[in-house]
Amino acid sequence: MRILVLLAGVAINIIVAVLIYGIIVKAMNGGVLPPENIFDMNNEKGLGSIVLGNLGDVMLAVLPIILISIPFLLILIKIPKRTFSKLMFGVIPVYLGLLIFLSGIDYGFGFVGQYIGQMFFDQSRPEGFKWLLLLVGFVLGAAITVSEPAVTVLGDQIEELTNGHIKKLTIRITLAIGIGFASLLSILKILTEINILYFLVPLYAIALIMMIFTPKLFVGLAFDSGGVTGGALTSAFLTPLTLSIAQAVAISNGSKLSILTNGFGIISFISVTPLIAIQALGIIYNIRMKYIHIQDAEESFDDLESFVADSNIEQNINESEAGINERESNEEYTILCDYCGKEEEK
Repeated sequence: MRILVLLAGVAINIIVAVLIYGIIVKAMNGGVLPPENIFDMNNEKGLGSIVLGNLGDVMLAVLPIILISIPFLLILIKIPKRTFSKLMFGVIPVYLGLLIFLSGIDYGFGFVGQYIGQMFFDQSRPEGFKWLLLLVGFVLGAAITVSEPAVTVLGDQIEELTNGHIKKLTIRITLAIGIGFASLLSILKILTEINILYFLVPLYAIALIMMIFTPKLFVGLAFDSGGVTGGALTSAFLTPLTLSIAQAVAISNGSKLSILTNGFGIISFISVTPLIAIQALGIIYNIRMKYIHIQDAEESFDDLESFVADSNIEQNINESEAGINERESNEEYTILCDYCGKEEEK
């Protein structure tokens, strides 16, 4: 429960911080948000410019961790200098790995997501062709989640901590289904231009109600999964996809709704659908365990009945043997008495 409170507090603080930032940006721009940048597939950045643009961003991501860790490790923990040198040397491959990873996502996955969103609204295609994006979004969301590194790590840890009772493949498939529905609902919101609150409020209500019937282990796991699934791979692919769909909807329908207002929100769906998916898995797991316990109890009862029946049979056999022995003793006694009587007559 404390973990849930911590996660809820972190999530709420992030939301409040972004809302405050939005108020500041709106005030700085005279009460209106700055205009959105229209995506053009013909003006895409090259790999070199993407890598150069990510140099500073990755440094800003790694540098605070380094600055906080140095006094903590040297003053509080007082680790040996040789170990500290190894840790600092490990920063180099971490930086390079993040740089390559994020640049590859921006160059490949981001463009693919934007391209898919635009092509489904091509004027040469039938009017209803755009609704196939719901199926495409579900498949892409599920496939990306299976390959999300954070989801893989979470599944491995859960399987190890539960001694294999909860398989990592089960967790990954459940989360994949949840994110698939998150992508589907997000695209449905964009195509219909319905306010996001009409989706999020019922979804969170369902998630909170399910907490009553879900085992505590799966409740905590569900809230952790809600934060894990919004990783770099998922957000870097699905966010450009939804924004490009929102742009295509605005152009084709002549909508006055902002592309940013209509396009953003995929991460909020990604945060809530795993809560429902994992808690549903927990309820199914709980029902299955109860069924197994009932079966074990029935088998134990059958074994007890068999044992009692065998005991009764054995008791009957013993009583029969005792009766036979008693009759034999009586017969022997009678014979002996007859013999003694005849001897006395003589």
